[in-house]
Order: sequence, then structure tokens, then C-alpha cells
Amino acid sequence: MRWSLATATASADERSAATLDDHDTDDPYARTGRMARRVVVVLWVAILVVLLRQREIISSDTLSNYVHVWFVAEQVWHGHGLPFHMPVLAHGTALAFPYSFIPWMVAVLLWPVMGEWSVGAVLGIGFLGLLAGTFWAFPEVRRGWWAVAVLLNPGLIEGLLFGQLPFLWAAAMFVFAIGAWRRDRRITAVVLAALAQLTHAAVLVPLVGATVVVRYRYEPNRRALVTGWIVSLVASLPAIVLVFASPVTAQNSIIYSSWIELETVALRALVVAVPVGLVLLQRHGHRDKVAAMVAGILVIGQLVTIPISGMTAGFSALNRKPDPVVASFPESPHFVTGATYRVLTYGDGRYGQYAVVRAGGRLDSEFFPESLHRRSFPNLARYTAFLHSRQVDYVIVDDRYRHFRTNEQSLLDDLAATGSCVDGIAVHHVEHTPTYDFYAVSRTCQPA
Repeated sequence: MRWSLATATASADERSAATLDDHDTDDPYARTGRMARRVVVVLWVAILVVLLRQREIISSDTLSNYVHVWFVAEQVWHGHGLPFHMPVLAHGTALAFPYSFIPWMVAVLLWPVMGEWSVGAVLGIGFLGLLAGTFWAFPEVRRGWWAVAVLLNPGLIEGLLFGQLPFLWAAAMFVFAIGAWRRDRRITAVVLAALAQLTHAAVLVPLVGATVVVRYRYEPNRRALVTGWIVSLVASLPAIVLVFASPVTAQNSIIYSSWIELETVALRALVVAVPVGLVLLQRHGHRDKVAAMVAGILVIGQLVTIPISGMTAGFSALNRKPDPVVASFPESPHFVTGATYRVLTYGDGRYGQYAVVRAGGRLDSEFFPESLHRRSFPNLARYTAFLHSRQVDYVIVDDRYRHFRTNEQSLLDDLAATGSCVDGIAVHHVEHTPTYDFYAVSRTCQPA
């Protein structure tokens, strides 16, 4: 979308760049800004090297990418064609591409050569693309403390360390669209905005719409802005349809889904809001000192919110290995290939679910947190109905799952202890180890 806060090339005459040049050695903030920028760049390079050296990056959102890329690659490279459905997830109702067609297909094409490494490579490409797109779209923030503030953007940090591969690619396309619009390359901008929304409709459709609404007041050619937005939105309709067709949408209430959507969009909008905010500060005559303050606020804010943001998992992804307990689930003598499993784990980055699928099992859920249903059930009848609806054959409960404080394992134990048939469900406790419990579920029993 077009931003007339500054032209594509910043200049002091427009007040879109600070009066002092980046190389003015008499200004202490300019000198420290250059030094801080170098330090942060070196830090990002080190993080990328450490992160991408791993065959499997295990963080909050990474394994969803791995399982989809693996499945599609298996189908494509074994001559079965491009799949639409993904029967190994959501008890057979999942979609192979609920989003992320472009980046996942890039990883699929690289899979024969790189295997799991292809997913990390595509994640890194998305991150670097977002950085390059941001500095190209907003040249005003390329120098000193302004660049440092951009590089410390929480949206960037979380996007990489959480493994938000589809979002990084979609956001990169969108900031390149902004840069193209600012340079009056409107067709290119509309195409890129459409691709961004096609890649991650759930986040980019509202983000692009919000950007257009904010820009509308200042846009000199409002008709072009609205027309371009509508064209990009119409082009992204297939991706929007897939969002509502995905099983995770039907598995949650409208209120819960809306809250998750609002929270997600608000947090990830920072990838655009931070550079735009910095440009606005420049337009109001603020100097490097203010940019340094913004950078400091961003750092402090992220440190303070670590307990609630989940960034502990993000930083641990830098050197995280597969959890040996959950990775051993398929080694159980009771594991049955092709059966549907409900895998309840904690603190493993969902590696237990990934291990079960790679070993030939199916999951009752997708990899999205809202699909895993880590909540208590109001009564036994609701739980048995849940097991029926998800066609669960086995439930594996990691001992650490108790941290979620749900009543699911107690319900399983109650059903197993009675040995009776409740609403067509019977549970047998087939294996108990110091680290996990294995339950078999029969959905065809008859009451005595």
C-alpha cells in the first residue's frame, strides 16, 4: 500500500530522514548507533547459523511445517501427485495446504536433496526476505539506531525463533508490496499483496485490510488504493475458503477462534507497525536519541514478557534436541500403524505428535494448539462423544502433561478402572511406564 510519509529515497528536505548524516562523527548517537547496528547484525547472523545447523528445528510452530512438507514430499516424489487432503492428521480430514502453499512447495522441491534441512532453509529464506523487504520498503530506517530498532522488532524475533515459516514468507511479500506501492509500481504491489494473503490468509487478510484502512486517510489516490486492495482480496479468496474448510475451524467455538485470531494478528502486525512507527517519528523531527529509546523499550518489553510470551521455547530452539521420551512412543509394543492416536504431551514442541505420524500413525488433531484441545471436559459424556468424533483408537499421555491441569487422564483412568462400556466407548490401560501411559480405546463396544 502506498505510504507518502516519505518517498522511496529518504531525504532531509522531506524531513523523512534525520538531519544529521549517518556518518557524522560529531554526534554520539550516530556513532553508537552504527556500532549497535553492527553488533545486532552479527548477533542475528550467529542466531541464524546456530538455528539452521539443526536438521530438525524444534520450537512452538516448526513441526507443523515439517509434517506437512514431509507428507507432501512423500506424495509428490513417489509419483502420487500433489495431494489436497492429508489423512494422517485430524483423523483423516486435514488439508495438505491449509495455507503456506508457496513456501512449503519450495521446501518440497528441495526435500530430495536436503530432507528435513529444507524446512530450516526455507524458514531462513523467509526471515531474510522479511528483513530485506522491510529495509527496501522503508529506506528511512536503514541507518543507526533506526535500523537497530527494526532488527529488534518482536515480530521478527518471534517469527524466526518460533518457526513461523508461513507468516515470515507472507509478511515478506507484503512489505515488498508496500515498497512497490511507494515507488508507484502498483501492479507489482497488488500481485505481491495477493500472494501474501494467499500464503497466510488468516493473518495477512486482516493485516492488509487494516493497513489500507489506516492509509486511506492520507492516500492521494484513494480509488487506486481501494481498487488494488479489492483485487488482491478477490485473488486471495481460495486461501480464505481453505481457512474455513480446515478442520481446526470447526473444532472450536466462534468466540474462541475470534480471540485467537485477534491475538495472533495483533502480535504479528508488529512487523509492519514498528517500521511505520519509526518513519512517523522521523517525520515529526525526532532524532537518533528517540530511535535508541525505542530500541531499548523493545528489548525491555521482550525480556519482561518472556514468562507469558513463550519465548523460553523460542530461545531453547537454538539448541534443542528431540525429546527421547516422546520420540520413543512408536517403539511401544502396542503401537499400531494406521491407527488414530491422541497424543498428550508437554514441553516437547509437539515432537511426540510428529514422531507418531512419521512412524505411520494418524493423529486425532492437527498441529495447531487450538486443535489439540488441551482443556478439561465438563463430564464423561462429553469426553466419550469427543473420542467418537475424533475416531480415537489410542491415547498416549506423557507424564508431564499434568502441567496443563486438565481432567482427561483421570477420565481415562475412570473408564479403564470400571471396564464398562459408556456411550459405546471402552478404555483399556495397556501400558504404564515411568514416563507415559498408553490407553486403547474401543468405539464399538456394547453396554452389558
